[in-house]
Order: sequence, then C-alpha cells, then structure tokens
Amino acid sequence: MATLKMGNLLNESKFNELKRTFKKSTKKSMKAMESHMLGSVQINSIIESGVLGVNESNALKEFFSHTNYKFINENTIRMIDKSINEGPMDWIKSKYDQVKGYVQKGWAGVKAIWASFKDFVKGLLDKIKLFFKSLFEKIVAGAKGLMNKLTKPIQSKSADIKKALEDPEKATQIGEEIMQANGCITHIKGYVNEKLVGGELYTNDVIQAKGNIKEATVMLSDKKLNEALLSLNEGGAVKHPEDALKNYPILHKIVKYTVKILTAIFNPLGTALKLATGYLSKNTLKFVSAISKAAGGPGAFAFAITGPILGEVAEIIHAGANIAAHGAAHESKIKLSSVLSEGGGDAIFGIDIPGLLGKYAPSLAKYIPGLRSVVFAVEIFCMAYAIGTIVINVFVPLVEKIKKSLGSKAASITLKAAPPLST
Repeated sequence: MATLKMGNLLNESKFNELKRTFKKSTKKSMKAMESHMLGSVQINSIIESGVLGVNESNALKEFFSHTNYKFINENTIRMIDKSINEGPMDWIKSKYDQVKGYVQKGWAGVKAIWASFKDFVKGLLDKIKLFFKSLFEKIVAGAKGLMNKLTKPIQSKSADIKKALEDPEKATQIGEEIMQANGCITHIKGYVNEKLVGGELYTNDVIQAKGNIKEATVMLSDKKLNEALLSLNEGGAVKHPEDALKNYPILHKIVKYTVKILTAIFNPLGTALKLATGYLSKNTLKFVSAISKAAGGPGAFAFAITGPILGEVAEIIHAGANIAAHGAAHESKIKLSSVLSEGGGDAIFGIDIPGLLGKYAPSLAKYIPGLRSVVFAVEIFCMAYAIGTIVINVFVPLVEKIKKSLGSKAASITLKAAPPLST
C-alpha cells in the first residue's frame, strides 16, 4: 500500500482548536504538569525509530507538527486522545477521516511504549527503594548495640560535664547544642524516609530523563528496544522488571540508563558527604550536623562545648572506619571498611552491601561500580542519623544526672533526648 501524502491532506486543515487546548495546558503550573512527562524530543525519537508503520509515523509527525505541545503527560494524553478520536470541528473536515486510523494506531503505539518504559523504570526504582529501606533498618538495628560501648567513655567525661554545668554560659551553650543536634537528627531521618526510601529525590527525574535528555533520546530511538517495550505492554503493567529482563535482555539498556541518572542525581552530594566524614573522628555531632546541612537541613554547627567533651567518643566511633576506601572500590563490588564494628571488608555495621543489593535489586547488582556514589550517600545519611541519636541519648541522661546532683549550683537549662532509634 502506497504511503499517504499526509502533508497534502492535513496542511489544508485548521488546527486552531487543538492549538488553543495546548496553549491553555502550558499556562498551568509546570510543576503539576511535568510529573511523569514525555518530552517532544522523546516522542519524536520513538516515531523516528521505525517501530511504527510508515503510514502511522507520517500521520503522527504531521499531526504533531500542527500542535503547540511542549510535553505530554497523563493530562495532555487525555487531550490528545480526545482530539484524535473526536476531532475539533474546525479542522476535522472530510479528508481527516482518510488518515484518522493511522493517527490513532500510531498514537496508541507511542503511548504503549511510553507506558512500558515508565512502568519498567518505576519497577526498578521500587526495587532500589526496598534496598534503601532494608539498609536503613539494618544500620539502625546494628547501631543499637553501640550504646553500651559508648556509655563508659561518655561517663568518663563526667568531670568535664560538671565543670561546664557550673558555668551558666557554658551550661546554656550545652542546652542549645543538644537542641541543635536534635534538629539535625530529626531532619536527617525525614530526609532518609522521604527523599531516599520514599524516592522523592530521584523518581520523577529518572522517569523524565531530567538532566540527561540526550541519553533518553538515543535510547528511545532504538527500534529493537521499542519493539520489546511494545511487547511488554501487551501483557499489561510491568510489575516485575526481573522477569522482563529475562525475556527481553535488551531492556538492560534501560537499567544502565537508570543507573546513570541516579548517579548524576547523587553525585553532587558526594563532595559534601566526604567533607562531612572528616569530622567523624574529631567531633561526632559536627559530623551529624554537616550531613544535615548536605540534606538541606539545619547545620553545620560547631558544637564548641559538647564537641571536645565527646572527643574520645568520636574516636571510638571512627575507629576502624576508612570511608575514603569507598573511592578505591573494586570494579566488581563496593569495598567499604566496617564502621562501628571491628574488621573490614564489604560491610558497614556488619552489613554485606553487595549481597543486600543483590537480594532486593538483582538487576541492579551487576552495576554496583556505577552505583558507588548512590550507595555511599544513602549509607552515610543512615549512619549520621543512627550515630547522632545514639550519642545524644547516651549523653543527655548523664548531663541530667550531673545537673541534678549539682542542685542549685547548676545553671537552669532544658534538656531533651532524641526519640529512640527507629526507621
């Protein structure tokens, strides 16, 4: 069947009503509209990949050339569906009936590919969220045993604490620093749960190819990949990416893409986090507050009074830690020294990171070298929350006890411990 000359057929039509529809949509809040969007560049990549028939591709290219859309998402998809199926009266004319079927079929193909791509990426991200959640839970569980180890070193500082509490100015400063630490701890926990485990930091950016449009465009220009995505769509939503990868190995291209986007999102945190870890052996609470600052929260604070008092505790926490080893990881796996536990190896708090990732996100485990910055950031945030909570909850009761023993000699300050460790 000869290719229809879409230009001759559709250029005679007026697209005023469709243009008005898209102009209205682009005036709405971009934040609300951009969720789970597919940009015009990616749409064109799918059309040009050859996955659609010649007639369907030509029909869609001509159709979209007469619209004013900037992107499509769930909202604009409904608008396009309506325009294609019903047709505004000022441009439908009798000639559109000759090509309407090709436009409809081509558009259905684009939607199916986009739906499968989005579902597959979402499935991968759901797996990595489970990994983040389990990592957080294991760090919290492992850290609880640290409280006993820190009790004696902190108690050995009783004389220093007593002396500070007898000085009204220093006592007030201790109270303020404990409040600052609690604010940092609370913020870090919320950041871990919402931004990392909840996915607020990266989900939409990965789906939208934010910051890496070129990569997504090349990927969606791949005819074989698009054919696999079309086939996936025939089975409904992609709920199990591992099964999809077994049936369509070419989908590993999307896994690699996901890793690249995640790395690009987490990389900016790397410098700030590595700088913050420099405080760990000198001033534990300053380390916690620096991590809070990196997460957009309160900090960084000096902890001028509590920092020196807790100096020995900081050294105990830091003992055996060599976070810089992260940068010299093996190509096949992340090499991290054990923190807060004796010995080294591929563990933190006694947790096997590669094994954990392999359990919850096996399709991503083979890309561990590319995920170094991602895993590093997540574990450091989790560590900061756990360490901060433990130190405060050992330190505050001791300060309260000493303050009580001083009676009227102690300055009047309000002390508050952090909530117990939890995820």
